[in-house]
Amino acid sequence: MNPRVGIFLSLWAVVIFCSLPAVSRAAVVINEIDPDQASATDQFEFIELYGDPLTSLSGYAVVLWNGANDLSYNAFDLDGYTIGASGHFLLGTASVSPAVDIVFPNNTLQNGADAVALYLASASDFPNGTPLTSTNLVDAIVYGGSGHPVDAGLLAGLGQSTQYNEGALGDADTVSIGRSPDGSGSFGLGTPTPMNSGIPQVPEPASCVLLAGAAALGGAGRRRRFSAAR
Repeated sequence: MNPRVGIFLSLWAVVIFCSLPAVSRAAVVINEIDPDQASATDQFEFIELYGDPLTSLSGYAVVLWNGANDLSYNAFDLDGYTIGASGHFLLGTASVSPAVDIVFPNNTLQNGADAVALYLASASDFPNGTPLTSTNLVDAIVYGGSGHPVDAGLLAGLGQSTQYNEGALGDADTVSIGRSPDGSGSFGLGTPTPMNSGIPQVPEPASCVLLAGAAALGGAGRRRRFSAAR
């Protein structure tokens, strides 16, 4: 076969593969959040997700819900991102260490009673002011501080039974709310332990990147493209 024809067919296969709908998805959950810190600007806020290593996050969105009116106030598309080799993925402020995979401004997370939710959806489905919904909901956490009454509307609307109090130990500024063990345990309070993906993120699903890289072998310069894990 002519090498150029082979390359063309390989690239065409990439287009077909990347356009096919996924038939199954590995579980992804909200693993840890830290909405409140000592600083007035809350410059170390983060949301950590957990899932099977190298799971594509395309088709997921993280949505923030305001307990004052049960309406959305922010949303983040996860298209093109990938869970890391350790099973983690991190959204947060620029001051968080290790460096987050998706950066949002200081004071983005309200301190409660509010909620963070993960959906199989697009951020465009949740313009600010969207009414609370459980459609395509994957996971959620309702949280607040010691002075925040339980928000029954958020709990019911997101199918949750517990509003987690970040201030239950008397110092919401120095703790986070996280699962123990990662991914499967119940939420509790502890020292913040943010973990990023460790993967240089790309604007397309990892499967497409790897296939396109393989198809390009044999082309000019035989260039390769890899994702490095930390």
